[in-house]
Amino acid sequence: MKQLSKLIGYSSPRLILLASVASFAAILLAACGQKTPDASGGGTVAARDSGGKSSAAATGQNPCSLLEPKEVETVLGATLVGQPYRFNKTGKAGPAADGDACRYETADYHVVEIEVEWTGGAQMMKMYGTVQNLADQKMKGMLKLGDGSELTGEWDEAKVVSCCTFLAMRGDQVVTVDVAGAKATLEQAAKIADAALKRIEKPLSVDASAGVAAAIARDAARPKERNPCSLVSRAEAEVALEAPLTQDPVVDGSKCMYTYTVGKFSRSIGLDISWRNGYAQFRQHGAMAAGIGRAFGLGGDAAQNKKESVAPDPALAGPWESAQVVQDQFSAVKKDVLITAGSVMGSRERELARKLVALAISKL
Repeated sequence: MKQLSKLIGYSSPRLILLASVASFAAILLAACGQKTPDASGGGTVAARDSGGKSSAAATGQNPCSLLEPKEVETVLGATLVGQPYRFNKTGKAGPAADGDACRYETADYHVVEIEVEWTGGAQMMKMYGTVQNLADQKMKGMLKLGDGSELTGEWDEAKVVSCCTFLAMRGDQVVTVDVAGAKATLEQAAKIADAALKRIEKPLSVDASAGVAAAIARDAARPKERNPCSLVSRAEAEVALEAPLTQDPVVDGSKCMYTYTVGKFSRSIGLDISWRNGYAQFRQHGAMAAGIGRAFGLGGDAAQNKKESVAPDPALAGPWESAQVVQDQFSAVKKDVLITAGSVMGSRERELARKLVALAISKL
């Protein structure tokens, strides 16, 4: 029961506060149990504590055994770079033969993830119900989204969480499909979840360790995490900001702070680097901001916002894959690395932030 905590983990602290209800539910879900490898090596066995909060002990529970790779390739719109692989999303996250999720990955690091609750799914769905923000329907075999579209499948109940996660339950089992790291729609996620549910009683024969070694090698080839101030030097920042810096750039966690002068005033702009899960964070931030805008009557309908969360804005061209302005931040993503500059209060600062981000992202 870690899906929601993962979603919140992708979000910035400010956006987490704006989604406080979701954050509270994530804390509850994080305590719901843990999974441990089964002795056979064929899958995961979810351990029960005294409260019986997690899945039943059983063998052969492999989240990669419910989908054909070509089914996911259709959603990704690209060929998988290798075999699907199991992935740990908690603790020491990364590819692992006993991972609690299954990842389908393209060469440019776009991913679709699937998780399965083999038992205890009804309890999990009840908890997710407190944070469902795109639909509030519990009709068997159908889910109506906020934009009026209807999703159908052979489930007893379905929900969506955030922009990009679809959950489908049949009996006491739940399949969760997360397409935040891809360019897929909720409709496509629903089709994948439905296909997985139909195979849950007769899963495919898939080696639990297949693809793990290759995934580890690909992970090592990703852009390496390093000092955030190493991407844009003081001299480069002064050119981009069109002003002298008052001091050398200062590291603040994952952020590099640039302080410069404009006339008699001192201004600062921070460059924040997320080295992993950049595609998912980028998409979730944009979708969450669109939802907040609708809630406060700031414009944008559900269908248009859903479209914008999938496609890049052509007006924000640069050395990145996609870019966007969310609240007072300019963000861009490339190679699954998200780089954000803020605070951006006007068109002038937005252009300076764009230049700063362009310099940083060109160094990846």
